[in-house]
Amino acid sequence: NNEFSIFGGYSAGSGIFGGGGLTLGNLGGTGQSLAFKGEAGTKRLGGSITYHNPFMFGDDKKISFTDSAYLYRWEGPQTTEFRVGNTASFSIPLDDKLDPKWTLNPALRTEYIGIAKEFSSSGTGSDFLIMPKLGLNYSDVDNPNNPKEGTKFSVTAGLGTGSATFGQLESGYRRYIPITEDKKLVLSLGANAGGQVGNVPYYEKFNSFTTAPVYGRASDGSERGTSYAVASANLKYNVWG
Repeated sequence: NNEFSIFGGYSAGSGIFGGGGLTLGNLGGTGQSLAFKGEAGTKRLGGSITYHNPFMFGDDKKISFTDSAYLYRWEGPQTTEFRVGNTASFSIPLDDKLDPKWTLNPALRTEYIGIAKEFSSSGTGSDFLIMPKLGLNYSDVDNPNNPKEGTKFSVTAGLGTGSATFGQLESGYRRYIPITEDKKLVLSLGANAGGQVGNVPYYEKFNSFTTAPVYGRASDGSERGTSYAVASANLKYNVWG
């Protein structure tokens, strides 16, 4: 199915922003999709094109492939970052291929980063990153798009090479617990954590704009570090669905 969306708002990291997206689904009746997204704001400008194939090696394999090319310019709290890159990833089921709960997710991220020289690992203001990743994901939620019951877990390890060499590990857990019998009211409990070692570039350190938000703390990206841990509890009420 084809979808069109528009969005807008304000955040400390993006400023006032707006944008839209177009998804062309089920191309040729094969389940493949092509998505276009654009965003413009007072601090952030850019867009992406994403291709997805749920049956990359045939219907019986259930191995999906996603490739996303992107370009973004972000006026951060200390310097402006310009990024253009590509991320390619596979999702490989490890159990039931018709309804997999465990998946293995190898990925490769390649990216050019333009930034002020004093924040550049190469000292030139032009850095390049090649980062292979390997993730393990588990999910038994009842609805991936609007979960009301179940558990999601992920752990991802990556090795950054190019202008700098560093290692990265991130994990996340979330549990959805229905409070009412009709599952309109849902309690969501979760935790996210990450760590980095090596010569971590300024622009790759975990920051308060791109990691899981912490209520009451600065979300403009001014807080940066090589480790973080966040726990959260949320109540969600479903008006429709």
